[in-house]
Amino acid sequence: AVKFIITVYPTPFVNTQTDLTYCSNASANIVFNGSASSYLWNNSNTNTGIGSSGTDSIVFIAQNSFTSILTSSIYVVPQFTIGNKFCFGDTMDFSIDINPLAIVTNALPDSICSDDPIIFNAVSNIPSAVITWQRDSVAGIDNGAAFGTSGFIYETLISNSNVPVTVYYHFTLMADSCNSTFTDSIIIKPRPQLNSLSDSVYCNGELMPQVNFNSNIPATVFNWNCSNNIGIAALNGTGSVPSAYASNSGSDTIFAIFTVIPEAFGCQGNSKSFKVTVKDSPPEPQLFALLNNGNSVCGIASNISF
Repeated sequence: AVKFIITVYPTPFVNTQTDLTYCSNASANIVFNGSASSYLWNNSNTNTGIGSSGTDSIVFIAQNSFTSILTSSIYVVPQFTIGNKFCFGDTMDFSIDINPLAIVTNALPDSICSDDPIIFNAVSNIPSAVITWQRDSVAGIDNGAAFGTSGFIYETLISNSNVPVTVYYHFTLMADSCNSTFTDSIIIKPRPQLNSLSDSVYCNGELMPQVNFNSNIPATVFNWNCSNNIGIAALNGTGSVPSAYASNSGSDTIFAIFTVIPEAFGCQGNSKSFKVTVKDSPPEPQLFALLNNGNSVCGIASNISF
């Protein structure tokens, strides 16, 4: 008789894995348990960030660049190995859903002038996303911190700086139980403030000195216009008002209103005006009027002065 030994190994098994859900960008480590020495798995959809196949644990970073849920079907085969012998158990399968992250698809304006309203409605790639926003307080901006419970922003920021200030808006989006954040910025440009201006009075023919303007912002451009010709070569200009001789050819006092508009970084400040009055020349003495007073030419010649 021949005696021999037959060894029967138990069929390996893998414990059931429930279906799983992750948010895109989440880190995951799925560990299988059972009686096997190793677990062979295959994946039906690599767009989720999971490899096509592997052994034992599934370690991955969830990915979903779309706007709807991505699903991977995972098939796990338990394997028992003794030497060069392999035993396989029943396949276990489960699914992994990867939810997309909502993002803001439109952008704030690059810049805006101080005192102009910011009107912006954040739009998401996922229509059902719930959007909120927050703005921190920033040096150079009078407004304190603010927040909103929707994606709609309507506020007016006031700059107290003499340079543009960058303001950041932080958006939080919730879609399919997944939170995501998005940050956008807008530059608030200051409006220049023109220093005070003074009225002046000149006589006809008197030299009017150049008028210079100043502002709280060094780079300010000053645009001015004049309401009446009082001797200035042009009725409008940029920069200083040039010097000129006051001109009034009439018999009555005239005046001109100068209106000055400061502008810096593409933003206009409040205009200011000043008045320049030019008096007419006094009448010259008339010889005929002296003669009418009964004076003879010879008798008054030595007493007449002009």
